[in-house]
Amino acid sequence: MAHVEKFTQGSVNGLSIHIERKTTNHSNPDIDSERTYLNYDLCDKEGDMNQRLKNRLAEVYCFNRADVKVMADWIVTLPKSLEQETMSTQKEFFKATVDFLNERYGSQNVLSATVHHDETTPHLHYAFIPVVFDEKKAT
Repeated sequence: MAHVEKFTQGSVNGLSIHIERKTTNHSNPDIDSERTYLNYDLCDKEGDMNQRLKNRLAEVYCFNRADVKVMADWIVTLPKSLEQETMSTQKEFFKATVDFLNERYGSQNVLSATVHHDETTPHLHYAFIPVVFDEKKAT
């Protein structure tokens, strides 16, 4: 199961708090804080999501409007057929998913590739900046 949602810049900080587990006061009752240590980020970049967003937006052109969607987040749930497999096998699935999404959206645009094992079902948050080439502005 997978789905994607788009976010404005004003939403990114709240989402980064959830994805990167920056608080112990979770509004989601399904988060088991005793299992949070099992979470990991497959994005091999310095800084947190907010810093990665700031760095990448400095490199690309973005409209200066409050309604612009500066980030999208794929949530990919571990298939039921892999739920009883080892953590290593599950990590291979999530790594292959990240590799596929990196190829599609560009690894330079990734903000987070965090796997959550502390909720009901293991899942990946693949947050990225949807950068497209603008032929009108090409020189």
